[in-house]
Amino acid sequence: MRAAVTPPADPASAEPESAEAGVGFLRFALTIFVPFALGQFFSFYARTINAVIAPELMTDVGIRAPDLGLLTAVFFFTSASMQLPLGVLLDRFGPRRVLPAMFCAAAIGTLLFSFGQGQYTLAFGRAVIGLGVSCSLMSGFRAIMLWLPRQRWALASSSLLAGGSLGVFAATAPTRALLHFISWRVLFVLMTFAALAIAGLVFSLVPDKPGSRDVSPLREQLRGLISIYTDPLFHRLAPTICLATGTYMAIQGLWAGLWFRDVGGFSLQAVAAHLFALAVALSAGYLTMGLIADRLTHLGFKLIDVLCGTVFFFYLVELALTLRIDAAGYLPWILFGLLSSALSLGFPVLAQHFPMELGGRSTTGLNVLIFFSAFAVQSLIGMVVGLWAPDAAGHYPAAAYSWALGLMLSVQALAFLRLMWWRLNHRRP
Repeated sequence: MRAAVTPPADPASAEPESAEAGVGFLRFALTIFVPFALGQFFSFYARTINAVIAPELMTDVGIRAPDLGLLTAVFFFTSASMQLPLGVLLDRFGPRRVLPAMFCAAAIGTLLFSFGQGQYTLAFGRAVIGLGVSCSLMSGFRAIMLWLPRQRWALASSSLLAGGSLGVFAATAPTRALLHFISWRVLFVLMTFAALAIAGLVFSLVPDKPGSRDVSPLREQLRGLISIYTDPLFHRLAPTICLATGTYMAIQGLWAGLWFRDVGGFSLQAVAAHLFALAVALSAGYLTMGLIADRLTHLGFKLIDVLCGTVFFFYLVELALTLRIDAAGYLPWILFGLLSSALSLGFPVLAQHFPMELGGRSTTGLNVLIFFSAFAVQSLIGMVVGLWAPDAAGHYPAAAYSWALGLMLSVQALAFLRLMWWRLNHRRP
């Protein structure tokens, strides 16, 4: 493996790989796509579930907003910590072996969480869950890169996220309805069995791609990782993607539910309904944006420009939420979910930019920053909201949420302006 990366002049203009690089559609769908989509479903569900059970955690365990933010954020911290070694593992051993091993760890985490009696035991369990499911998306992306031609990566990646985002859907109104019959502790025991089942399914169904494993010395693999982080496109695109995605993950995974409760004044059932709408918008957005990006790139548009245009409109929706323009209604949150899905286009942009042998490391190199960003944003929102005193019912004022989101939006705007300045002066990434 070479230390220096020589990417194609433009990802959108890269030559397509031969048909031999792909695989039959039915075989790909049944033995590769579906197993990894189930893993992503579980990951999204585990990431989102705290938004639904937050009231129970606050009453059963006595957790306040700052503590709840930190408790939820440890998921992102451990997921982020695993991303760099995960990239090496995926390139070296392949997704078929990596995901089952790590989902066994996720099963341990859900079981620990189900028995947690305090803030620290719950945080430890959630940290182990985050560690275990940290491989789900990157394993699926790596499988797509191995089995499909390059020009189909954007659509396939968006489809994987669309299928996985049904986990967000399941973690809203359906879970709230389920909690009428079982406790949140029993729910996490059921999640333990689900994680083990997905691990067995991936290991038994997903084939190995001959000749796809990178067995070069570890020093060479680390050198390749350094070349990714020093690449001009990477360290200009990454802040925009990471801050926007981290903000979305933090809000969708926790603060949207509390926003609907405190700003909208909704009941638990109404909160779940709004989270349900957000989840549907996210799922529809992944598939829609994938189709739009696939079409526009075939018409000659650069994928990175499609991404940047969508990010701009995402910021406008965030501004509307910050100013509380119908913030408790459905429309702003539906747009928030739809447009946030386009942020995932950053992964195929980078995957197309780097050589195939760096595929696992280029995606996890971005994902580690996304998770650390989500951890930081999740915690920071909790600290900002916690500057205001809650009322007797434990509700925080609307201004607390507006200030928190406005701070996040300001930082995102600075990163985006830096990227656009570079794009204007370097039209070819």
